[in-house]
Amino acid sequence: SSNSDESPARLVLYTKPGCCLCDGLKETLDEVLASDSILASAPALKGASLELRDVSTNEEWAAKHAMEVPVLHLRDDDGDGDDETPLPRPAPRLSAARLAIRLGQDVADARVQYAVCGHNPAAIMP
Repeated sequence: SSNSDESPARLVLYTKPGCCLCDGLKETLDEVLASDSILASAPALKGASLELRDVSTNEEWAAKHAMEVPVLHLRDDDGDGDDETPLPRPAPRLSAARLAIRLGQDVADARVQYAVCGHNPAAIMP
């Protein structure tokens, strides 16, 4: 779709209970998404939503992600199912401001790859 750059990013965070890194990343992401001043430095994150997925509640998620949570993905729903692009995992101790800049860049890069590759995630793989 031509306006995929305009629609707010949909972030998905895979977590599991008792995962300190997951909790820390979620808190920092919440802080980023709630702060207009921080978002000013990361336009790709404006209006973004964050969906939490607990891998202990879903066998498919657990099989993919249980050993490596927290895992952050960008969803790209163009009406043809759930396309998800893995985003690089941010360093655990990044401040909200630093995380916003880093993640904003990662989201923008992922969307450029979608535009180039269409809807075939396999085309992105090396």
